[in-house]
Amino acid sequence: MPPRSATRTSKQGSRRAHTAGFTLLELLVVLFVIAVMSGLAVIQLGSRDRDRQLETEVMRLQHLLELARNEAVLTASEWGLELEGGSYRFLRLDPESGRWEAIETRPWTEHELPSGIRTRLEVEERERALSALGNGEGRLRPGLLILSSGEFSPFRLELNPEWQGGAWHLSSDGFGDIEAERGAS
Repeated sequence: MPPRSATRTSKQGSRRAHTAGFTLLELLVVLFVIAVMSGLAVIQLGSRDRDRQLETEVMRLQHLLELARNEAVLTASEWGLELEGGSYRFLRLDPESGRWEAIETRPWTEHELPSGIRTRLEVEERERALSALGNGEGRLRPGLLILSSGEFSPFRLELNPEWQGGAWHLSSDGFGDIEAERGAS
């Protein structure tokens, strides 16, 4: 009778050895799933970094505009913001020549926005205010006026990312603080 139990034991032992491991196909499927999930995580992290960078740029511009308002009041001079392509810079009106001049001291010098950020500026009654302030000669003309009285041209400035993310809006009625808000994603 011993041969019968020995046969049964060897069959069970070989069955256990066969089912104890993973097949190559199972391992490849698991590795594929891990690679896909890792790729998605990297894409999400990159998007969040760009969103933080956009928010930083919006806050920087908001603070610079408030600071420019204070400088315009303190120096009793007319200031402006020129947006061109992917950059912006601050201008000051020369009262003697009536021309706008770029301010070449920090933090007012030209600032390049990170790639992938588009701007759009809407200003109320800009042309009438510009013609009252300067003679229109010269190539520099601000898109946004910052007056020595502490007023802005009423405006809405949109910073819109090319990637999948919500746009930011800076706006003012001309008298109050500059509001920064994020649009829907």
